[in-house]
Amino acid sequence: MSEWIEGEPAYGRDYTNQAQVRADWNDNKDFQDTVTGRYFSKSTAEEYNLKVIIRYARSMKVVNVR
Repeated sequence: MSEWIEGEPAYGRDYTNQAQVRADWNDNKDFQDTVTGRYFSKSTAEEYNLKVIIRYARSMKVVNVR
């Protein structure tokens, strides 16, 4: 069974829609774990077989990216 993590855009980025989140996710940009504060990207999530939920729009919305 895969573990999951919840992340948010790193370095002050934010998005207004899911398409923007997915574009940066697919470009392998960094996101930050909301619990541990560690940075991760698509390649990290694939390596560890993690399911990923990203918060966006000032953390008011979520999208499942993996």
